[in-house]
Amino acid sequence: SPSVSLPKTDLLSHMLSLLWQSIPTGADSHLIPCTPFFDLLCGLLSLISADILDRYSSIVEDNVLPALFERPVHETGYGANDPEDRVMQGYLRIALVLFTRMPPLKNLPIVEKLIKYLFDTCLFAVPEQESDYNLIPKCKKDQTRSAVFALLYALCEKNDRNLHCLLNQLAPRVKQYVRQFGYDPMLESKSSTGYVGMKNLGCTCYMNALIQQLFMIPNLRNNILSVDDPDPDRVNSLLYQLQILFSFLALSEKRYFDPSAFCFSYKDYEGNPTNVYVQMDADEFFNMFCDRIEERLKSTPQSGLVSNTFGLVTSNRLTCESCGHVKENEENSYALSLQVKGKKGLFESLEQFIQGETIDDFLCENCNKKVTTLKRQCIKRTQDTLILHLKRFDFDFTTFQNVKVNDYFEFPASVNIYPYTADALDASAHRNQGIIANQSSDQQEGYQFELSGVLIHAGTAESGHYYSFIRESSSNSTNQQSASRWLEFNDSEVLPFDFNSL
Repeated sequence: SPSVSLPKTDLLSHMLSLLWQSIPTGADSHLIPCTPFFDLLCGLLSLISADILDRYSSIVEDNVLPALFERPVHETGYGANDPEDRVMQGYLRIALVLFTRMPPLKNLPIVEKLIKYLFDTCLFAVPEQESDYNLIPKCKKDQTRSAVFALLYALCEKNDRNLHCLLNQLAPRVKQYVRQFGYDPMLESKSSTGYVGMKNLGCTCYMNALIQQLFMIPNLRNNILSVDDPDPDRVNSLLYQLQILFSFLALSEKRYFDPSAFCFSYKDYEGNPTNVYVQMDADEFFNMFCDRIEERLKSTPQSGLVSNTFGLVTSNRLTCESCGHVKENEENSYALSLQVKGKKGLFESLEQFIQGETIDDFLCENCNKKVTTLKRQCIKRTQDTLILHLKRFDFDFTTFQNVKVNDYFEFPASVNIYPYTADALDASAHRNQGIIANQSSDQQEGYQFELSGVLIHAGTAESGHYYSFIRESSSNSTNQQSASRWLEFNDSEVLPFDFNSL
């Protein structure tokens, strides 16, 4: 504990001496619920008479300020579950009481150093590298930062020298906002959910909604960020700009990220940057984006990352009804497209996907004769993430226009797609032929998927707005109990979402 000699001329000063020597110290001192302790200490400092208090003036420079300067960082994040340094708050409150009750102390030479320390190190220092993110600034929690602001105000009150010192610190940081009428920094701070939105540059909601879905897949995000991009042209490198985008979404304390540089790096087939005033179909953008990222990862250790994350293999099959011979053609994609029109829900669409059609007079290679053949599709292989594309847009051959299918469509929070896979169809064929095939429950569980995100389109086929609902995974959440919460990502806004209202 701090070693300081206090005059013991009365009971109050004796109590102050005991309390001062009992201030919590040590690596875990910030975890001690010591707010009532500092309430008492600061209360006594407020009650003690002025002549006795003058005898304590030396402890400001000898003890209180060194304790503030040397206090290690204990507040490592801004979230509700991140630690709060109550001892730091206590020292700040003690300094506030002493400087308020003894105004001459404001003229100490060390006070200018204190103002710079409070403003920069405690409040507004910006990390220059990722390793500093949890260390800078020193004060991150609302109550601690409020105590710093209160002390800065007290130091500058009726003291021109200190006010001039603070203004010199403040001016370079606010000059970019002085022309903005009604500027409110709180409107640009990160959402209370802990996530960062993306600015809509005009008609880029489709991009924002999809990028947020991809960012919230921990394996994809972390591997993208781990790549050393070999392209020296940073401005036009899609991979590098995606890394910048993901980094800001992960570490920024701002309300949203401006994706202008990313849009410039994403070129169309003619090599032109993204036109932010033209809206694309989200599925079309997704497939183009995946192809381009996959291409740029080929020369890196993360080659095949996109396919390994949500690559899908479907099988186009021709099955001879006479001998059971199967002729198969595999097709790779990133999402499974399903019909919505005329379907009540996901299971009806999946049934239609594998339903197939009968072809007469088809030459079977095994029978060497023309037979009746069943032509159908099925799922051959999936990755840990399965993307289902619901075909909400259709072409009306009567009006020769694109129309949106607004039919009601149900989908569950979890689904097992085993009945719609090649494994299930083969097992069924074997049973029909009297062959007993052991299908383990573990193999069927490998086709079990939990709903983790929904990308929404509101509007018509010609215009509308995209936004996303995403379930927070345990890898993203700082609180295990909130790992199942759902969030709404709507451009620059990120809000909690009630899954029951989906």
